[in-house]
Amino acid sequence: MLIVVVFVFATLWMPYRVMVVYNSFARKKYLDLWFLLFCRTMVYINSAINPILYNAMSVKFRRAFKNHLCCGWLNVSVKLKANEALMFDIFDLRPLHTKPPNRNVQA
Repeated sequence: MLIVVVFVFATLWMPYRVMVVYNSFARKKYLDLWFLLFCRTMVYINSAINPILYNAMSVKFRRAFKNHLCCGWLNVSVKLKANEALMFDIFDLRPLHTKPPNRNVQA
């Protein structure tokens, strides 16, 4: 996953960075309007494609995005090594089994 993200980042930022390096050393600056627009579009595409790449390649990202999309109203289930589910409360990040019992519950 990291290789794909870095490759896409480098490819989409390359035109802009090459132009900046060239303009830093050249006597006559390269300021073609269409190339500047192309560079800017590539940078925007990079920003737009990052969440798509992370969603396609990372289960952790999908879970976290789903949790944030629901504004944290849902409990998040985290899988442990032994395939047992550990539930976290939304407002308190300690696992539920480590919290002190609620003594104010009326039966």
